[in-house]
Amino acid sequence: MKYIAVDESFFDKLLLKAYPATKTPCPGCLKKDLTEDDFEPDETLGDGTPEKGETDHRKKLLAALMAFWIAGKVAITQPNVETEMQKAADDYVKEVTPQLKTNIEKQYTRGVREANGYIKGAGLAALPTPDTGRETALIKQQLNNAQDIADRVTSKVGLQVQFNNVQDFYATHESEVNIDGIFQEAINRSESMGIYGYVEAYKGGALDQYQNAITAYNIEIKIPWTTCEDNGNCDSDSPPCGECTDNAIDGPYSPDEFPESHDKCRCNVPMAEPVITGFAMSEPATAESE
Repeated sequence: MKYIAVDESFFDKLLLKAYPATKTPCPGCLKKDLTEDDFEPDETLGDGTPEKGETDHRKKLLAALMAFWIAGKVAITQPNVETEMQKAADDYVKEVTPQLKTNIEKQYTRGVREANGYIKGAGLAALPTPDTGRETALIKQQLNNAQDIADRVTSKVGLQVQFNNVQDFYATHESEVNIDGIFQEAINRSESMGIYGYVEAYKGGALDQYQNAITAYNIEIKIPWTTCEDNGNCDSDSPPCGECTDNAIDGPYSPDEFPESHDKCRCNVPMAEPVITGFAMSEPATAESE
């Protein structure tokens, strides 16, 4: 994965390009370099090939993490390491917060809109966006994940600095902080966070709206589980796993019984056309037309 390693020569290139004389860190100034250079999300992660929207979302998250990484590499050279690392961590969380929120809102709305399309296709009126709390919960979960990534990085750097200070007291050489190794884990978690938020918000919006229609119209809705193989977007190196294949065989499911996805799962993108049956009442007065 090309974005995993930032060697010293590339690091120096970024700093020298931003501030040739002083090498003063400026994550905001470096962002243009980080997004233009070849830092691409790992498309081999998970089942199936990611949509462009998912890839773009993860790329923005990685760009923010790269700025954090570079600020961290500068921070560990300063006498007040902990203070500088905390500032870099706070900047990272501030940077990714609007991206995480926007992604959840956009994908949840996409799922609701898609479900409304099938509801209208069955001869019923589209319904307003449901207020189930799922969208808010997903945003909170994503923001908590981002904060945890930042906290773990700063904590591990702090522990290494303290350990190295003790070692340096007895040693004749200066110990180094393995900040690159620390950020390896952060990259993996960022990638998982990006995939999960993109897929789960879309799926959640559709499932919530189907449940909304069941309540409003007193109908039955069953949704098949579709694997990447069903959707024709399987990567040759990542066919559907046994768990997802079983889910497809055991379906279709009602919205409240739809199986949970495993880590980095891209099944149900897009979701299958639902089976809608049992029309028993007229359209509700609150229905929206689209």
